[in-house]
Amino acid sequence: VPALVMSKGHVVDQVPELPLVVSDKVQELTKTKQAVIFLRRIKAWADIQKVYKSQRFRAGKGKMRNRRRIQRRGPL
Repeated sequence: VPALVMSKGHVVDQVPELPLVVSDKVQELTKTKQAVIFLRRIKAWADIQKVYKSQRFRAGKGKMRNRRRIQRRGPL
């Protein structure tokens, strides 16, 4: 399974195991800061950083139509 996830372009080298199994307490996180701490703790923050760095300007006329920026999808 990790090879399939990595072939899609995700950075999961340091994630201990896939599929990732976490407790139900993750659903209680209400702040982004708490989610960032959680993602750093499970070593999945590198995939989020890749999404932040991928933001770029769209080619073509979409820029004039208020669709200026595009970026990759992260772990959904």
